[in-house]
Amino acid sequence: MTGEKVLYSDRMGNRITNSRATFGLRNYALAEISSAELHRIPPNRKAPIIMVIVGIPTIFVLVGFFLLFAGISRLIKDKGSFALRITTPSGTTTAFSSKDRVYIEKLVQATRDAIVARG
Repeated sequence: MTGEKVLYSDRMGNRITNSRATFGLRNYALAEISSAELHRIPPNRKAPIIMVIVGIPTIFVLVGFFLLFAGISRLIKDKGSFALRITTPSGTTTAFSSKDRVYIEKLVQATRDAIVARG
């Protein structure tokens, strides 16, 4: 082979060629990646739950009302994030994560396509 062929590239700095994959600041030899998968990372519920617990008994105070409202709002709105997880001889690692599921699905598919193209 005479040089790298870019198979995927985007504005976020992620790039997959026929010999390596770059996700953010991390580089991986494509020959070392055996699989790629989408992984859902659940949201951290600790802070909103604490806000609700503190807000309930102090609801008649302005701060309590704010904490209750903010805690419930975060519990409802935070859907978690998604990650591209790759498997290498070193184990499984999270290569890149984002709240945008469609974007991560594109990265997963591009990585899988590169693995298949490599043969």
